[in-house]
Amino acid sequence: MIGLCDCNSFYASCERLFRPDLKRKPVVVLSNNDGCIVSATAEVKSLGIARGASYGSVKETLERNGVAVFSSNYPFYQDISDRVMALLSESVEGVAPYSIDEAFFTFGALSQTEGQWRSYEQEIRRIHRRIERLSGVPVSIGMARSKTLAKLANHIGKDPVRYGGCYVLRPELEEDLLRRIRLEDVWGIGPRRAAQMYRYGLRTAWDLTVRDDRWIERHFTVTGLQTAWELRGREEIDVETSRMRTLCSGITFAEPLTEFETVARTLSCHCMALSEKLRKRGVQATDLAVHLFTNRFKANRYSAVQPQPLAFPTAYPPALYQAAKQALHIIWREGHEYAGSRIWVTGLVPAGQRQFGLFDSEHVQAELDRQDRMTQALAQIEHDHGRRALLCGSGDMKLKLDLSRQLHLSPRYTTRWSDIPVVR
Repeated sequence: MIGLCDCNSFYASCERLFRPDLKRKPVVVLSNNDGCIVSATAEVKSLGIARGASYGSVKETLERNGVAVFSSNYPFYQDISDRVMALLSESVEGVAPYSIDEAFFTFGALSQTEGQWRSYEQEIRRIHRRIERLSGVPVSIGMARSKTLAKLANHIGKDPVRYGGCYVLRPELEEDLLRRIRLEDVWGIGPRRAAQMYRYGLRTAWDLTVRDDRWIERHFTVTGLQTAWELRGREEIDVETSRMRTLCSGITFAEPLTEFETVARTLSCHCMALSEKLRKRGVQATDLAVHLFTNRFKANRYSAVQPQPLAFPTAYPPALYQAAKQALHIIWREGHEYAGSRIWVTGLVPAGQRQFGLFDSEHVQAELDRQDRMTQALAQIEHDHGRRALLCGSGDMKLKLDLSRQLHLSPRYTTRWSDIPVVR
């Protein structure tokens, strides 16, 4: 059996942890530069304000209804996420985090009798109560025979009145549920692919499950076939593979930038952040791409993406930065006011699995071994002394904060000594 534990309105729930006065008050959290709403509590949604709405377009409504507004505080959210995942790991056999606020997990095989299904329900309710009691974060847990079905079960379990945050989808109930689920609401399909499926007469998740496998693969590739198998209760999706095809670091500047070196410094920050993400996942990148763009609402808009292959798979920040700066030189255009920058790393492979060429010298291999050792040393230094202990090139991790507009930033209650609450 596969379970999915999902933190409800996670960013907003984190902001409530140290603000008991907001326990039942409406709360929203904004994206980088306070641009749009990325997390909202149920009280906000009842006002008709959806996640993704522009802050400027709903600002008056938020103020009129006394909504508490916060800028994104990612170090704080990540720390709370780590605590939730640790609590989950103590109660189940295997945990596979899928995002900062959700993780799949597994239970041991039990005979599927009526009594055993009740045991599953009792166990996930015990886990549910323990996580909420020890972390303070409200969660919902769904369980089913596959990850895709667990996603649907989790959505059902979010109803606090009927299910209390927990739901186990039994096999005999799957058909009735799938006949009521729209294709665009299925994990891995979405609106665009659903529109393609509609053209072939498919309307519900159940319609997909009863189609022939060869027909599904011919029209919707192996990915569509995997989704169909998952809906039939067959576990096919590898979470680690699906979420590690690419990694990204980006920022939208609070004020436009016009100097090449200043923009290059933002790329340096991205490379440091990406190196950390790669190390934590035990992978290295074979390619990267730099995206530079101006304000899309202004005249003479400029947006360019420049791919740049890496000589060898790496997670070494200077190697990433060297390639990123080469890409920046290619797409840089003088006279523009740049609104943001991003870097993607792709072609991720397990660390240590390099394929050397026939004519690669021992010097090349020795240099790459040195870079690997330096990368590990960097990881240890950051662990012991913090993320800003070492910087790549002319970069400064504080630059991201300096260039961001965060007018509603809360304290980092659990990750910065000076921000620890004091009782007076």
